[in-house]
Amino acid sequence: DIPFFYRASDFRLGFTQARQVLKRLRGKKILMFIDGVDEIALSEQSRLFEEILGHDHTRCAFVLSARPELLWRLRTEDWDISSAIGSVVEVMEWEYERDTLPYVAQYAKHFVIGHLIPAFGRIGQIAGARTLFQKPVNVTLMLYLLQYKSALSSHVESIIGLYALFAEFYSQWLVRESLRVPSDDQNQAIWPQIERQHDELALHFFQRPFEALPLADLKTDDDVLSNPAFRNLLIFNSDPRGDPVSIRGFSDDSFVDFLVARRLLEAMRERGPDALVDALMIEYTNNVNTFVRSHFQTMSNIERAHAKETLSKCLVMAEQNGSIIAVEQAIYYLGRIGGQVEPAILEEIFQTSSNNLIRRSAGLGAILYGNIDVDLIYSELVLSNEDEDILNRSVQILYFE
Repeated sequence: DIPFFYRASDFRLGFTQARQVLKRLRGKKILMFIDGVDEIALSEQSRLFEEILGHDHTRCAFVLSARPELLWRLRTEDWDISSAIGSVVEVMEWEYERDTLPYVAQYAKHFVIGHLIPAFGRIGQIAGARTLFQKPVNVTLMLYLLQYKSALSSHVESIIGLYALFAEFYSQWLVRESLRVPSDDQNQAIWPQIERQHDELALHFFQRPFEALPLADLKTDDDVLSNPAFRNLLIFNSDPRGDPVSIRGFSDDSFVDFLVARRLLEAMRERGPDALVDALMIEYTNNVNTFVRSHFQTMSNIERAHAKETLSKCLVMAEQNGSIIAVEQAIYYLGRIGGQVEPAILEEIFQTSSNNLIRRSAGLGAILYGNIDVDLIYSELVLSNEDEDILNRSVQILYFE
């Protein structure tokens, strides 16, 4: 078989080239890998599946990658496509010895950087590192940082966490990739502009993941657009001449989640309760909240106390404004930010709120602080009330979908 590998967003190009190969090499078969099927719009998914079903499967086989939700949707909404799927396999998280270390060895060999292997091995002994390295993207970011020894000279233990690793990588990326531009006095001055543009793009793709953004719509100058630190984290659509015309996303969706989480955390730290209410009007996903919770774990006591105070004021303001989404999310973050002192407002809302979803969220937050009274009351409520039990399980299913 002749292998082809394409992103789902490029499937038309892939099928055009596949047809050309099949026409020229009549005795050959091809195997087409199509990655990220869930990352294109539903209308595009339908066209992709139409192309696949219309192909001669005696000469062309397909391997598709997507998140599990796509398969669940197909099984309930499109039996023709679902029944055409031959087999389903799940990509598991990496095991350190079996997967991570061989990848590190290949990376070091490819870039001819001998010190990476022992350096990464030492990091692998730090508590929490092997869990972090279950995801390939996290391993790759750490290896990028290790290429520059000075970047990790004295604080490697402080970046053994999801948010801290991405934050360290991103700050180093801005410095090192911008230096690929011929040296002048503008390199450092352009970093805030690149960050601001990345932040805006991340929010765009978080809220409208299938909507490419035309370059003409970007409100920035050519120095930013041409800078490697800006461009090389992104995926572009090109015109027939090969010139980029729009941005269709980041090189990995994790960068979207990280940058959106960073924007929210900045609102908690620096921008006050008014700005935080506005930020919490956006509904955040578990992927974003994984970054937020990771940062919560590394906060100092002073930072945590300040964030709690801002969240509590934000919660009161959101209740007064009737902003249910902001209320629910403020409660969620108050319950997960941690520390020894439970915000009193959590138990108060649990006891008094007439909104079942809000009451549930406040109760779980109080329980996470070890509030035994709330734990007993809520457990009894779930066990004795079928509607409350259904609500509890339904929220969990929808949140982690």
